[in-house]
Amino acid sequence: MPQPQEQPPKPQKKTRWGCLSVPILLTILIVVGRVHDVWYDNQPLEVHLRDVFRQSGFKIPDDATNLKGFKGEADFHGDYSAAVTFSVRPDQIDAFMHLPAKHWKRPNDFKQYDKMNSFQFGGLDVPAGSYVIEERFPSDYYRSYAVNRRTNTIYFYVCST
Repeated sequence: MPQPQEQPPKPQKKTRWGCLSVPILLTILIVVGRVHDVWYDNQPLEVHLRDVFRQSGFKIPDDATNLKGFKGEADFHGDYSAAVTFSVRPDQIDAFMHLPAKHWKRPNDFKQYDKMNSFQFGGLDVPAGSYVIEERFPSDYYRSYAVNRRTNTIYFYVCST
């Protein structure tokens, strides 16, 4: 019985795009990333402030009022400063009084500021009697968080130097 003869492998066709596919794909990814960055930079300040506040471990409620603040320009290291303040309904304020341990090194340091005068952090005027915590990190990252129960106002400041 004759054995079927093996046929030589067919030569693979070379395409013009084979060697260009990686640079083309990389270019597309860079362009998409840049378009996203430009789109995000053009979002309203409120969107940026909401994103900054997530660093506190909380989310700004959709019905928050008096949302104000600033977000500085990032330097070439990505460092920037930002401040956020807003007011919530009286029934929401207690949720902001319990710092998530996942986001804060020492949540038990969140104590009432008992001085007679108001003070500032990041340009925000925080009234006396507010609950305050401030943390510094070895990487020159600094943040402050305050809650004023009387006015139902939250304050947050972050910067890296």
